[in-house]
Amino acid sequence: MRSQIYRPPYLDTKFKIRWDHERLYIGAFIQEKNLWATMTEHDSKLWQENGFEVLMDVDGSMYNYKQAQINVLGTMMDQLRFKSYHDGPGPYSDIDWHPDARKEVFVEGTVNKPGDEDRFWTVEMSFSFKSLAAESTRNQIEPSENEVWFMQFGRSEQSLTVNRQGYYEKRPNTTAKWWSWQPCGTVNLHLVDRWGLVQFKTDSNDKAFVFQKWHIYKALFDLFNALKSYQALNGKYVTTVDELDVPPYLLSRTCVDIPEVKLIRTGNSTGFVGTVRSMYLSHKPAHISDDRYIWFE
Repeated sequence: MRSQIYRPPYLDTKFKIRWDHERLYIGAFIQEKNLWATMTEHDSKLWQENGFEVLMDVDGSMYNYKQAQINVLGTMMDQLRFKSYHDGPGPYSDIDWHPDARKEVFVEGTVNKPGDEDRFWTVEMSFSFKSLAAESTRNQIEPSENEVWFMQFGRSEQSLTVNRQGYYEKRPNTTAKWWSWQPCGTVNLHLVDRWGLVQFKTDSNDKAFVFQKWHIYKALFDLFNALKSYQALNGKYVTTVDELDVPPYLLSRTCVDIPEVKLIRTGNSTGFVGTVRSMYLSHKPAHISDDRYIWFE
């Protein structure tokens, strides 16, 4: 897993995904020279120590996405996040969502024992599609052939030292390193529009990836980011797209029609709804709001 901006990870991470009609299966190999974890209670703040995590948007709305994180002790934190904590006022997450996960951890080394040789740990997790579909807009529980999900995989790596008692502890005045499958351009795995795309197929020999709606999503993301950038500089949103710093294709009508922006007044604040229409698929509009929620008509 590499980043386009930050230094590449110095430890390896690999993962695979499989599925059947009932469950999603994830296996991961996590290279680690110091196997360390302290938290044993479910839904602990695992981001404060080393762990592996997966995030899944199961309906393409950027809302109600699922997050599951696990440490080398097999402790899991799982959340249903209504939206990213960077996208407007809360609530953001439902800590009580539990995805009937099945999990198993294997270690090559000794957990919490400095001085010996640790090599890696592996994790296997599975989640039922029924639990992953919770609070989503899905019309059916299991994925259909060639369906695409937005997903992200990542891990946190703390800088450790050995204290006088001979135990691992976090090195003072250091922050965790975050490594992700798809680069986010910042230390924030919750930017859903920067996640990768995973396509469900029943034929393992079918390597072709085709996502017909990608140009619509890309246009919505570019419009959203341009509006947010304009608001950050000028303190307001605008409805005229040519005032925004958008990629030229958004004004050329090559893959989408010229986007529209409508301002929405709620209480003392003003938000927006951006709309694009495909030039190739149905001309029905697709929308994105100022809190990154996406829907299609």
